Amino acid sequence: MLLLVSCNHSSGGLNYEELEKLSATHSLNQNIKSEIGKIEKDSINYVGFKKPIFILIATKFGSEKEVCISKTDFKIFKMARAEQYEKVKGYTSFNKIPVLMFGDLDIISSKLEDNDVEDVLGGLPKYEKDNPPIVYEPRMVCHKYSAQLKQ
Repeated sequence: MLLLVSCNHSSGGLNYEELEKLSATHSLNQNIKSEIGKIEKDSINYVGFKKPIFILIATKFGSEKEVCISKTDFKIFKMARAEQYEKVKGYTSFNKIPVLMFGDLDIISSKLEDNDVEDVLGGLPKYEKDNPPIVYEPRMVCHKYSAQLKQ
């Protein structure tokens, strides 16, 4: 998955400290928590982030479901995300690290009734001649499931 980064862009949204304080909008099932835990333990590929987040993307393909997970830096991702990451559909945390969720969340999580989803990322980056994109490609780990993943 290829993303572009803009170095000189202030996109609005929340800062990391505000993101950490948000109440979860969704709860994740044990299968997904286990997969996030594996990435968290993979310190060879995911080290050195000043403000770490997990990105979770859920997609339906007929009866099959795909869940892709990555760990990255919040500031970089906020400035780098492509159009498919225009709007966060939900969030939670894993070991005190924010998890931003995109895609078909009904296949992987349960919505918590009391918490509305806030615009945590702000607007998409805008690229211009004086503000060109820079290539940024986080490592995504994807898993396919044929069974229902909700709790």
